[in-house]
Amino acid sequence: MINFTIRNRQAMTLVEIMAAVAIFSILAAAIYQTFLVGNRSWIAFSDKVAVQKEARWALYSLTKELREAKNILIEEGKDRLVIRFHRPRIGEVVYVYHK
Repeated sequence: MINFTIRNRQAMTLVEIMAAVAIFSILAAAIYQTFLVGNRSWIAFSDKVAVQKEARWALYSLTKELREAKNILIEEGKDRLVIRFHRPRIGEVVYVYHK
């Protein structure tokens, strides 16, 4: 009678493979979710910075023009604010702000 014994087992069982795939899937899903949250945060931050940059530039331009202005007239209506003034080399400038 021949007795076969496995002394050095080198193969993996199906249960071990399934457990490894499950752990890998959970880790991949967690990493992907972290990436998505980071990406959304970056987009929101970039949009906020762009809006602040545009607002800063608009206020800078308006300040520069108002320093050179003569005859400033501000009209306030129910749903808008109008700023009119005259710049020496350009002529009449009108800004309208809708509320």
